[in-house]
Amino acid sequence: MLTLSALLGAVIVLAIGIIVLRQTDRIRPFFSGDEAEISAESAERRSGLEEDRDDSEVESETQSSDRSPQTSLPSDDGDTGAGEELGFELLACPEGTIPEVCDAAEFVQIERQRPFKEFPRLELVDGDDFAATFLDDLDEDREELEAARAALVGLGLIPADYDLFSGYKSLIGSGALGVYFPETGEMKVRGGDFNLFAQSVLVHELTHALDDQYFDLSREFDDGEMSYGFVATIEGNAQRVESAWRDELSPVESLELRAQEATALSLEDTLRLAQVPVALLQFLQSPYSDGQLWVESVVRAEGEAGVDAALTAPPATSEQILHPDIAPELGAVTEVPIPEPGGEVVEEGVLGELTLRIWLGPGVAAGWGGDQYVAWFDDDGRGCFAANIAADSPRDLLEMETALERWVEEAVVAPDVERNVEQGGENRRYLAVTGCA
Repeated sequence: MLTLSALLGAVIVLAIGIIVLRQTDRIRPFFSGDEAEISAESAERRSGLEEDRDDSEVESETQSSDRSPQTSLPSDDGDTGAGEELGFELLACPEGTIPEVCDAAEFVQIERQRPFKEFPRLELVDGDDFAATFLDDLDEDREELEAARAALVGLGLIPADYDLFSGYKSLIGSGALGVYFPETGEMKVRGGDFNLFAQSVLVHELTHALDDQYFDLSREFDDGEMSYGFVATIEGNAQRVESAWRDELSPVESLELRAQEATALSLEDTLRLAQVPVALLQFLQSPYSDGQLWVESVVRAEGEAGVDAALTAPPATSEQILHPDIAPELGAVTEVPIPEPGGEVVEEGVLGELTLRIWLGPGVAAGWGGDQYVAWFDDDGRGCFAANIAADSPRDLLEMETALERWVEEAVVAPDVERNVEQGGENRRYLAVTGCA
């Protein structure tokens, strides 16, 4: 996708972090127009997927909601007494470990139906010092983020004078609550009272730790769309397990958890996040929200084995994540030529349906059929991009062209902005789009 390792991949390369604004009800106040439409579409997709569950599954969920999230702990020798029922032995919690950590680790092992190979190393870090534990490593991504800025500015998704590196650093530093480092197997959780919210973060990060022990979450992909598919599967699975933990809370505990979420960030952090362009929030939220819907669909169809398969060979396009009901073979990608750049290329690849969704809206983006793009900075320092974008059908192409023509017209009142769209290729089968700002 557009951001390649610069935006989403950095979350994997650096660490797997939780962004507090991943909760839809927390992020919605920043939305307007197409952004609100995207949020509503996600809610509608979730509602539709829930209605597809059969009665037995709903009954099972009802029964599980009566269980306490604090299940019995294994003994130090690893003899849980439940090994035969589970089909495996839970890894014992090391002596002296905080009980909440032991409970969360047991829950994750049961939910993922496999034991930890070794108990994860956890550190609770004071809130004021938490960001410093990983933000310095972001300096390594400065060049990639600058390259991504050219296309994001050209698309009109961020202001021309926006400092993407500082904004991204602010977003990660202010919104991260927990982080897992695949390279070292270390896990850090923002400190304070070990309340229900902190426990939910812990369940999420422990899911990363368990998955990493079996599927190596530090893997990188040259293909940006597959990088997104990998991140969405990783985060979506952790969201799913965390949601299962939340579902076992009592009504009173659920209310307490929501109250704790509402005050999780300081006023200073909240104000910093409010200055981040909505498009960046959407890029960072998608692996959590859309990823969870995707993984839940996989579990319903194939169980935990399906999740394992997806972590081994992740989806190749964001289209597969955004439309879990469409078989991969039905979402075939049309090959289009790489467009000619107007300067030295700093970024190239595939925009993908997710970028089109954030750029033009979900209705238009659903017709995405494949693309190629390049980005550069012109002699005046403007961020520029050129893309050749195909659609699934002639009707989809027409809808996309109409949306892009509106996008071109929006630039009329901005003298420093240039945009163009025309049909290209044999039989005018794709759209050739350019933009500078």
